[in-house]
Amino acid sequence: MTELSITAHPWPNLLDALVLCESLQRLTISVDGKVAKWAHERTSRLTLQVKFFTLVVGGQRLTLAYAGALLNSLNMPAATTMRLVRWTGDRGTWPSRALVAFLARAVSLSRLEIISVPLADGVLEKCLATIPQLEHLHFRALRSYETARPGVDGFLVNNSVAASFLRALEVTSSPGRQKKAKGPILPNLTSLTLQDPFGDFNPQSVLYMINSRLAHTAPGGTRITALRHLVLHSSHPPKHDSSDPEHLSNLRWLETVKTQLPEGLDLTISCPSNYSEVRDDSEHVIIP
Repeated sequence: MTELSITAHPWPNLLDALVLCESLQRLTISVDGKVAKWAHERTSRLTLQVKFFTLVVGGQRLTLAYAGALLNSLNMPAATTMRLVRWTGDRGTWPSRALVAFLARAVSLSRLEIISVPLADGVLEKCLATIPQLEHLHFRALRSYETARPGVDGFLVNNSVAASFLRALEVTSSPGRQKKAKGPILPNLTSLTLQDPFGDFNPQSVLYMINSRLAHTAPGGTRITALRHLVLHSSHPPKHDSSDPEHLSNLRWLETVKTQLPEGLDLTISCPSNYSEVRDDSEHVIIP
Protein backbone atom coordinates (compact mmCIF):
# COMPACT_ATOMS: atom_id res chain seq x y z
CA MET A 1 0.00 0.00 0.00
CA THR A 2 1.43 3.35 -1.08
CA GLU A 3 -1.48 5.68 -0.28
CA LEU A 4 -3.66 5.93 2.81
CA SER A 5 -6.41 8.41 3.66
CA ILE A 6 -7.98 8.34 7.11
CA THR A 7 -11.14 10.39 7.42
CA ALA A 8 -14.16 10.61 9.74
CA HIS A 9 -13.51 8.51 12.88
CA PRO A 10 -9.74 8.00 13.35
CA TRP A 11 -8.26 4.73 14.52
CA PRO A 12 -7.47 4.32 18.22
CA ASN A 13 -4.32 2.37 17.27
CA LEU A 14 -3.33 4.53 14.30
CA LEU A 15 0.40 4.65 15.00
CA ASP A 16 0.65 0.90 15.43
CA ALA A 17 -1.16 0.46 12.12
CA LEU A 18 1.17 2.89 10.33
CA VAL A 19 4.18 0.83 11.39
CA LEU A 20 2.93 -1.85 9.00
CA CYS A 21 2.81 0.56 6.04
CA GLU A 22 6.45 0.41 5.00
CA SER A 23 5.76 1.42 1.38
CA LEU A 24 3.48 4.35 2.18
CA GLN A 25 4.13 7.40 -0.02
CA ARG A 26 1.00 9.50 0.56
CA LEU A 27 -0.74 9.92 3.89
CA THR A 28 -3.81 12.00 4.72
CA ILE A 29 -5.15 12.21 8.26
CA SER A 30 -8.36 14.06 9.09
CA VAL A 31 -8.96 14.61 12.79
CA ASP A 32 -12.49 15.75 13.54
CA GLY A 33 -14.60 16.66 16.56
CA LYS A 34 -16.15 13.21 16.84
CA VAL A 35 -13.13 11.97 18.77
CA ALA A 36 -14.15 11.34 22.37
CA LYS A 37 -10.99 9.59 23.48
CA TRP A 38 -8.23 8.60 21.15
CA ALA A 39 -5.66 6.68 23.14
CA HIS A 40 -2.05 7.75 22.78
CA GLU A 41 0.27 5.32 24.47
CA ARG A 42 3.21 5.04 22.07
CA THR A 43 6.39 6.31 23.72
CA SER A 44 8.79 6.19 20.75
CA ARG A 45 8.54 8.45 17.70
CA LEU A 46 7.42 6.77 14.48
CA THR A 47 9.48 7.55 11.37
CA LEU A 48 7.61 7.33 8.06
CA GLN A 49 9.17 7.67 4.61
CA VAL A 50 6.09 9.30 3.05
CA LYS A 51 6.62 11.95 0.39
CA PHE A 52 3.24 13.69 0.70
CA PHE A 53 1.44 14.38 3.97
CA THR A 54 -1.85 16.14 4.65
CA LEU A 55 -3.27 16.90 8.08
CA VAL A 56 -6.80 18.26 8.37
CA VAL A 57 -7.94 19.28 11.85
CA GLY A 58 -11.43 20.33 12.90
CA GLY A 59 -13.70 20.03 15.86
CA GLN A 60 -13.23 20.84 19.49
CA ARG A 61 -10.26 21.53 21.75
CA LEU A 62 -9.90 17.83 22.53
CA THR A 63 -9.23 17.30 18.84
CA LEU A 64 -6.50 19.94 18.91
CA ALA A 65 -4.93 18.24 21.92
CA TYR A 66 -4.81 14.95 20.08
CA ALA A 67 -3.39 16.63 16.99
CA GLY A 68 -0.50 17.81 19.16
CA ALA A 69 0.13 14.28 20.42
CA LEU A 70 0.01 13.01 16.85
CA LEU A 71 2.52 15.57 15.61
CA ASN A 72 4.85 14.77 18.50
CA SER A 73 4.72 11.09 17.54
CA LEU A 74 5.53 11.41 13.84
CA ASN A 75 8.82 11.96 12.03
CA MET A 76 8.77 12.46 8.25
CA PRO A 77 12.32 13.19 7.07
CA ALA A 78 11.55 12.22 3.45
CA ALA A 79 8.39 14.32 3.03
CA THR A 80 8.71 16.90 0.26
CA THR A 81 5.14 18.21 0.33
CA MET A 82 2.85 18.93 3.28
CA ARG A 83 -0.63 20.39 3.62
CA LEU A 84 -1.88 21.67 6.98
CA VAL A 85 -5.57 22.53 6.89
CA ARG A 86 -8.13 23.80 9.38
CA TRP A 87 -11.53 22.36 8.57
CA THR A 88 -14.07 23.51 11.12
CA GLY A 89 -14.22 23.99 14.86
CA ASP A 90 -13.84 26.49 17.64
CA ARG A 91 -11.25 29.23 17.96
CA GLY A 92 -8.63 27.12 19.71
CA THR A 93 -5.13 27.33 18.28
CA TRP A 94 -3.05 24.44 16.98
CA PRO A 95 -0.45 23.11 19.45
CA SER A 96 2.51 25.42 18.96
CA ARG A 97 5.50 23.47 20.23
CA ALA A 98 4.40 20.23 18.59
CA LEU A 99 3.88 21.90 15.21
CA VAL A 100 7.18 23.79 15.23
CA ALA A 101 9.13 20.67 16.22
CA PHE A 102 7.30 18.53 13.64
CA LEU A 103 8.22 20.91 10.81
CA ALA A 104 11.81 21.12 12.03
CA ARG A 105 12.09 17.35 11.60
CA ALA A 106 10.84 17.58 7.98
CA VAL A 107 14.33 18.15 6.60
CA SER A 108 13.38 17.39 2.96
CA LEU A 109 10.34 19.65 2.85
CA SER A 110 10.24 21.87 -0.24
CA ARG A 111 6.52 22.64 -0.58
CA LEU A 112 4.13 23.63 2.22
CA GLU A 113 0.47 24.64 2.27
CA ILE A 114 -1.00 26.32 5.35
CA ILE A 115 -4.75 26.75 4.97
CA SER A 116 -6.62 28.74 7.64
CA VAL A 117 -4.59 27.23 10.47
CA PRO A 118 -5.22 29.03 13.80
CA LEU A 119 -1.88 29.77 15.48
CA ALA A 120 -0.89 31.68 18.57
CA ASP A 121 0.98 34.97 18.17
CA GLY A 122 4.48 34.49 16.83
CA VAL A 123 4.09 30.79 16.06
CA LEU A 124 3.80 31.19 12.28
CA GLU A 125 7.18 32.90 12.13
CA LYS A 126 8.71 30.15 14.28
CA CYS A 127 7.27 27.48 12.00
CA LEU A 128 8.66 29.08 8.85
CA ALA A 129 12.05 29.69 10.48
CA THR A 130 12.51 25.94 11.00
CA ILE A 131 12.33 25.10 7.27
CA PRO A 132 14.87 27.34 5.50
CA GLN A 133 15.06 24.86 2.59
CA LEU A 134 11.42 25.53 1.60
CA GLU A 135 10.94 26.68 -2.01
CA HIS A 136 7.15 26.77 -2.45
CA LEU A 137 4.65 28.19 0.06
CA HIS A 138 0.85 28.33 -0.23
CA PHE A 139 -0.89 30.37 2.46
CA ARG A 140 -4.46 31.24 3.32
CA ALA A 141 -4.92 33.37 6.40
CA LEU A 142 -7.48 32.36 8.99
CA ARG A 143 -10.35 34.79 8.68
CA SER A 144 -10.09 37.31 11.47
CA TYR A 145 -12.84 37.90 13.99
CA GLU A 146 -11.95 41.58 13.97
CA THR A 147 -14.25 44.11 12.35
CA ALA A 148 -13.11 45.17 8.91
CA ARG A 149 -11.96 48.77 8.75
CA PRO A 150 -10.61 50.98 5.95
CA GLY A 151 -6.84 51.23 5.82
CA VAL A 152 -4.90 54.40 5.12
CA ASP A 153 -4.99 53.65 1.39
CA GLY A 154 -8.69 52.80 1.28
CA PHE A 155 -8.29 49.01 1.20
CA LEU A 156 -9.99 47.04 3.93
CA VAL A 157 -7.76 45.84 6.74
CA ASN A 158 -9.40 43.05 8.71
CA ASN A 159 -6.83 40.34 9.22
CA SER A 160 -3.94 40.70 11.63
CA VAL A 161 -2.88 37.12 10.77
CA ALA A 162 -2.23 38.11 7.16
CA ALA A 163 -0.26 41.15 8.30
CA SER A 164 1.87 38.99 10.60
CA PHE A 165 2.53 36.57 7.75
CA LEU A 166 3.83 39.32 5.48
CA ARG A 167 6.01 40.77 8.23
CA ALA A 168 7.49 37.33 8.86
CA LEU A 169 8.52 37.04 5.20
CA GLU A 170 10.03 40.52 5.00
CA VAL A 171 13.80 40.55 4.77
CA THR A 172 14.82 43.38 7.03
CA SER A 173 18.08 44.94 8.14
CA SER A 174 16.67 45.48 11.62
CA PRO A 175 19.16 43.90 14.08
CA GLY A 176 16.34 43.04 16.49
CA ARG A 177 14.30 41.18 13.88
CA GLN A 178 17.33 39.37 12.48
CA LYS A 179 18.50 38.25 15.90
CA LYS A 180 15.04 37.07 16.91
CA ALA A 181 14.56 34.99 13.77
CA LYS A 182 18.24 33.95 13.54
CA GLY A 183 18.41 35.23 9.98
CA PRO A 184 15.94 35.84 7.14
CA ILE A 185 12.88 33.60 6.95
CA LEU A 186 12.75 31.16 3.99
CA PRO A 187 15.82 32.40 2.10
CA ASN A 188 15.26 29.84 -0.69
CA LEU A 189 11.60 30.69 -1.35
CA THR A 190 10.93 31.03 -5.08
CA SER A 191 7.15 30.53 -5.33
CA LEU A 192 4.41 32.03 -3.16
CA THR A 193 0.65 31.48 -3.43
CA LEU A 194 -1.71 33.79 -1.56
CA GLN A 195 -5.17 32.26 -1.41
CA ASP A 196 -8.11 34.69 -1.18
CA PRO A 197 -5.87 37.74 -0.72
CA PHE A 198 -8.57 40.38 -1.20
CA GLY A 199 -9.66 41.96 2.05
CA ASP A 200 -6.99 40.09 4.00
CA PHE A 201 -3.68 41.19 2.51
CA ASN A 202 -2.95 44.86 2.01
CA PRO A 203 -1.55 45.17 -1.54
CA GLN A 204 1.12 47.69 -0.56
CA SER A 205 2.30 45.36 2.20
CA VAL A 206 2.47 42.50 -0.31
CA LEU A 207 4.59 44.64 -2.63
CA TYR A 208 6.86 45.73 0.21
CA MET A 209 7.48 42.13 1.21
CA ILE A 210 8.21 41.04 -2.36
CA ASN A 211 10.65 43.87 -2.97
CA SER A 212 12.44 43.11 0.29
CA ARG A 213 13.13 39.62 -1.06
CA LEU A 214 14.92 40.58 -4.26
CA ALA A 215 18.05 38.49 -4.76
CA HIS A 216 20.78 39.80 -2.49
CA THR A 217 22.92 38.92 0.48
CA ALA A 218 21.10 39.79 3.69
CA PRO A 219 22.78 41.09 6.85
CA GLY A 220 24.61 38.19 8.40
CA GLY A 221 25.68 36.74 5.04
CA THR A 222 22.54 34.73 4.16
CA ARG A 223 21.93 34.64 0.42
CA ILE A 224 18.31 35.48 -0.50
CA THR A 225 16.78 33.89 -3.58
CA ALA A 226 14.34 36.22 -5.31
CA LEU A 227 10.71 35.22 -5.69
CA ARG A 228 10.09 34.07 -9.25
CA HIS A 229 6.41 33.08 -9.06
CA LEU A 230 3.49 34.79 -7.34
CA VAL A 231 0.05 33.18 -7.49
CA LEU A 232 -3.06 35.06 -6.39
CA HIS A 233 -5.80 32.47 -6.08
CA SER A 234 -9.46 33.11 -5.31
CA SER A 235 -11.54 30.23 -3.93
CA HIS A 236 -14.68 31.78 -5.40
CA PRO A 237 -15.69 32.89 -8.89
CA PRO A 238 -15.37 36.62 -9.53
CA LYS A 239 -18.40 38.86 -9.53
CA HIS A 240 -19.25 40.47 -12.83
CA ASP A 241 -21.39 43.28 -11.50
CA SER A 242 -19.29 46.33 -12.35
CA SER A 243 -21.17 48.38 -9.75
CA ASP A 244 -20.51 45.97 -6.89
CA PRO A 245 -18.19 47.67 -4.34
CA GLU A 246 -16.38 44.43 -3.53
CA HIS A 247 -15.76 43.73 -7.21
CA LEU A 248 -14.39 47.23 -7.76
CA SER A 249 -12.16 46.96 -4.70
CA ASN A 250 -10.76 43.62 -5.89
CA LEU A 251 -9.99 45.04 -9.33
CA ARG A 252 -8.19 47.99 -7.77
CA TRP A 253 -6.27 45.59 -5.53
CA LEU A 254 -5.10 43.60 -8.55
CA GLU A 255 -4.21 46.69 -10.52
CA THR A 256 -2.14 48.01 -7.63
CA VAL A 257 -0.13 44.80 -7.41
CA LYS A 258 0.22 44.08 -11.14
CA THR A 259 1.54 47.53 -12.01
CA GLN A 260 4.16 47.66 -9.26
CA LEU A 261 5.67 44.18 -9.21
CA PRO A 262 9.41 43.94 -9.84
CA GLU A 263 10.56 42.97 -13.33
CA GLY A 264 10.82 39.30 -14.16
CA LEU A 265 8.27 38.09 -11.62
CA ASP A 266 5.85 35.52 -13.01
CA LEU A 267 2.34 36.43 -11.83
CA THR A 268 -0.59 34.00 -12.01
CA ILE A 269 -4.13 35.08 -11.18
CA SER A 270 -6.51 32.15 -10.81
CA CYS A 271 -9.96 31.13 -9.63
CA PRO A 272 -12.03 27.91 -9.72
CA SER A 273 -11.83 26.28 -13.14
CA ASN A 274 -15.26 24.65 -12.82
CA TYR A 275 -16.95 28.00 -13.38
CA SER A 276 -17.12 28.42 -17.14
CA GLU A 277 -18.18 32.04 -16.84
CA VAL A 278 -14.85 33.00 -15.28
CA ARG A 279 -12.58 31.68 -18.03
CA ASP A 280 -11.72 35.22 -19.12
CA ASP A 281 -10.92 36.26 -15.56
CA SER A 282 -8.24 33.64 -14.97
CA GLU A 283 -5.05 34.92 -16.47
CA HIS A 284 -1.38 34.22 -16.52
CA VAL A 285 0.76 37.32 -16.65
CA ILE A 286 4.53 37.60 -16.86
CA ILE A 287 5.74 41.05 -15.92
CA PRO A 288 8.29 41.98 -18.63
